[in-house]
Amino acid sequence: MRNLQEPVLNLPWKTVQSGDVVNPVINAVRFIPYQDLVLAGATDSAAAKCFNIKTGSLVENFTRLSKSCYTLDVSLDGQMAAMGDGTGAVHFETINYTS
Repeated sequence: MRNLQEPVLNLPWKTVQSGDVVNPVINAVRFIPYQDLVLAGATDSAAAKCFNIKTGSLVENFTRLSKSCYTLDVSLDGQMAAMGDGTGAVHFETINYTS
């Protein structure tokens, strides 16, 4: 049985200069098919990020999004992502990180 008091994996969004972890409101999360990755979109200047779900490490910070990321989705083959930001723009990104 799993311990419901502790998450299996906790992915910190960013660490500020004091060493404190700052986690914004997360608006959207999607697992990427066929890869050990998860995309997350948030109400933050760093609006969308990709994490490795096995190691917890940051794979990519999507810097083209402005303001917040309110929605995101991943193609069925796990190759592309679409992300909607606070300016009303939709961004398309290649997310195939396999070698």
